Amino acid sequence: MSVINMHASRSFLLFALAAIVNAQSAPDFPVQVSENLRVDFQSSATIVNPPGMTISRDDVLELPTVNGPEDSSRTLDFMIFMIDQDATSPNDANSRVQFLHWYQPNLAGASEVLFDFGSDSQNFTSAPAVEYTPPTPPPGDKAHRYTLLLYSQPKGFSIPSSFQSFFDSPDSNARLGFDMAGFAAAAGIGQPVTANWFQVQDTSQPESSTTTTTTSSSTTESSTSSSTTESTTTTTTTTSSSTSTEESTTSTSTSDSSFVPDTTMTRTTVTESASATATDSTLAGPSTITTVTTADQPPTTESPSDGAQTTPSASASVTLASGSGASTVHVRDSLGGLFVAMVLVISLVAGAGLA
Repeated sequence: MSVINMHASRSFLLFALAAIVNAQSAPDFPVQVSENLRVDFQSSATIVNPPGMTISRDDVLELPTVNGPEDSSRTLDFMIFMIDQDATSPNDANSRVQFLHWYQPNLAGASEVLFDFGSDSQNFTSAPAVEYTPPTPPPGDKAHRYTLLLYSQPKGFSIPSSFQSFFDSPDSNARLGFDMAGFAAAAGIGQPVTANWFQVQDTSQPESSTTTTTTSSSTTESSTSSSTTESTTTTTTTTSSSTSTEESTTSTSTSDSSFVPDTTMTRTTVTESASATATDSTLAGPSTITTVTTADQPPTTESPSDGAQTTPSASASVTLASGSGASTVHVRDSLGGLFVAMVLVISLVAGAGLA
């Protein structure tokens, strides 16, 4: 390589390095500026120096102040733009577009801090300001580069109609896709006077795209009402009841024979009380018991029917149902009296059968 070529290469390299060092706008930004703009976030006491420094988002939440050029005067008006060149395109997640974070016209103040003079500015413009939006890069994304550019505000300045939507809409999403170089060309404002830039990165991890279901535990008091159902079984009882009649005939003999003791003959007609509990059971018929009792002799019972109970007693009274009546026949003194008693018993039995 010749000495001439070596000197040429060295000169080019030094020029390139100087350009990088002197650049006051972010790399790859379409508008490059060599003069530095003093930017001061007074709320956090943060001055953007050197250009390109990384700043915490918490330090850039409030609107910054900017200074005019050193050789400026009170008669000059300026306007400031702040652009994020790394915003994600709404149409393509892999593409980066510009986002207009801030625009303020009618600034004045010579070489000191510039203020909005409004209608008192020399080259006042009614162009609406765009409210400052703090840098908010997405979590986990690369560092975003934010460039501030100070332009001279010419007399009679107005927003080009092709860019009006970026300034009029209250929706911040309308600021996506801004083109600083294209705007400057359309508005005829030339090159920036000064510029500066810084970086902000959110190093937190983005939320997982997997849907996470969160179960909110709430206590529900469930009142269990204990219901007691009384099942009542109704039993219909049909009672067939008839009056038990005891016919008792007493026969007294007038014989002087004293050896025959008193004889009592009791004829009892018993009708059982039958209970039917919702069944087809056939009610039992009446039972007739005839009992002859002679003193000092065991009782004699005739024709007892099923279910009848006999109980020896002085009156030979048999009762199988409540409400039964009884008549007593006394036979005494002789066998003739006994015969008469038997006849009476037979008669009574026959009469009961006819009844």
